[in-house]
Amino acid sequence: MIYKETQLFVSDNSGIKSVKCIRILNSKSQSIGTVGNVALVHIYRKNKYSSLKKKLLYYGLIIMVKQFKFRKDGIIIKFKENRVLLFSNVYKFLGSKILGILTKEIWLNTSQNKKEKQKYYKILSFCNNII
Repeated sequence: MIYKETQLFVSDNSGIKSVKCIRILNSKSQSIGTVGNVALVHIYRKNKYSSLKKKLLYYGLIIMVKQFKFRKDGIIIKFKENRVLLFSNVYKFLGSKILGILTKEIWLNTSQNKKEKQKYYKILSFCNNII
């Protein structure tokens, strides 16, 4: 579960190491975020060569959560750390590669709008593995 002020690690090659969550945007309960939700984040730590600024706000798609997740077929999924993918303020993906894996819940938790689904098709094409 992701709450306000939670530190999240970035799982793409945008040059950012970690971010802090400010608010969960598209969730049923506006205070708790899970896999597939979008969060408003700001940069906490970055590489010195990164061109992104610390003072600006970005969007982050939550892809991994420490809290275990039960699937209907009996599989339990749990990760070591909370991870997120960074987007600009117009939902443009800031990296060019995803470091790690994605889960099926990202695709299932997104809305049914055609324009939003096209964004996630592009993200799925950047990833090597989907579990």
